[in-house]
Amino acid sequence: MGVSGSLIEHFYEEDSAYQRPVVEPPEAITEVNFIEHLGDENFYVAYKAFFSKIFKERGLSGTLEEYVFSKKYNFMEERDASTQPVMFERFLGDLFHAFIHVGYGAEMGIPGMVVEDHARLEIRAQGNREAFSRFDGLMSEHGDAIWRHAEQWTIDPSQPGEIERKIDHWRMEQGQKLSSRLLLLASGHIKSLSSIPVALPVANLASSLLRGYFASTLGWWVARGFPSLDIQGFFNATSHLLSDAKVANPFLDIIQRAFTHFSSLYGARSKGYFKDTELEGAESLDGSLFLRAARLTEEYMSEGTRPWSQEGFLVRE
Repeated sequence: MGVSGSLIEHFYEEDSAYQRPVVEPPEAITEVNFIEHLGDENFYVAYKAFFSKIFKERGLSGTLEEYVFSKKYNFMEERDASTQPVMFERFLGDLFHAFIHVGYGAEMGIPGMVVEDHARLEIRAQGNREAFSRFDGLMSEHGDAIWRHAEQWTIDPSQPGEIERKIDHWRMEQGQKLSSRLLLLASGHIKSLSSIPVALPVANLASSLLRGYFASTLGWWVARGFPSLDIQGFFNATSHLLSDAKVANPFLDIIQRAFTHFSSLYGARSKGYFKDTELEGAESLDGSLFLRAARLTEEYMSEGTRPWSQEGFLVRE
């Protein structure tokens, strides 16, 4: 992505200070005991070895179809709700980390990245992280209602180009300030959504993944306090940003390249292109969205180290 080798080495060294040593698994993972050790971090190496073999045999789409979408690895009649494998939920859980990493691996041709993240997916324990407790609680109580809402989003995989059109709708989102969690919802787009037609050539599975991503995003939006989406207000407040600016911060440079990628795809879109998305103010959206967001990010970061915006979050009791 353009970061210097020395900067990468610096952060590798910094991160290694708190990384834990590799744990040898008690036994190998097979088709027989695959589900029995889900959520157990002692089996990370075993799951990685298992998926290295599966990936070589079936490729990316075959691996996802079997170990993420199949009924066998989601719901089993002889198990109660607390012991179900729910691999699709795991794939979209933990703020989409698996989805994002698998997308990067698919788009950039790095099979090891896909394998390693599949292994992390299997050892992830469900619902035991305080940082995600609000989201997990919300989905446990209201997940059915959120899913019913997501089902109203029409996706017709029989129509040529339908998946790509729906991905376009997702990309045209904005926000003047993003929390670290909501930022991941947006950053998940750059490679992960782009890789869906490649990773999942079966249209029905691709549409299921898109709808699941939509439902989970709705859940995070609610959990973070319904931050507003004022499209017209955003465009009114950022007209001064449509001029040349210099980029110095290396991390800002990475963010700017992400915006540049989207600007290259949609920069020529005129107002009214997205008017049928049913978002209030969508008729004001045009290709300058990503330039505005890039300039706004630079303006915000140029004032030094600043905390994530807490605006719109629910007040803790």
